[in-house]
Amino acid sequence: MRIYGFFSWVRFITSICLALFLLGVVCLFNLSAFPFYGDKEYYLYSASSQAEIKTELSFSDLFFLKGERARVETADGYTLFQETLTRYDAKVLKMEEGDFGVSYYCYSPKLKNGLLLDGQTVNLQIVIKRDEVLLATPIIFGGY
Repeated sequence: MRIYGFFSWVRFITSICLALFLLGVVCLFNLSAFPFYGDKEYYLYSASSQAEIKTELSFSDLFFLKGERARVETADGYTLFQETLTRYDAKVLKMEEGDFGVSYYCYSPKLKNGLLLDGQTVNLQIVIKRDEVLLATPIIFGGY
């Protein structure tokens, strides 16, 4: 009887460890808001201009991740813009034009960490430049 109880306990602990391992793997794959794009910056500790900006994350940084920015080099920025709006079910809330290019402030129900901008929640910013597109959640901190 004691042997059965011992092996039941071992099976229970093994199944808990396996479940936690699988949960960790799933969380790591869902960590990035822009998993298909490289050249990233990560915003830690604050979803504001006070954020610490890093290009590489350590495991301890994962708990403090508040946003990210991805840079995509492309000759057709508007196609990537439309694909991004579709992928994230995003709605454009505001647009700005300048010497840098065109910046779109959007809301997506698929992203978190939004900011209030002109009374609306913004959690996706897309900046289309001549030969690159910047994608950020919630917005780009530290300049274009």
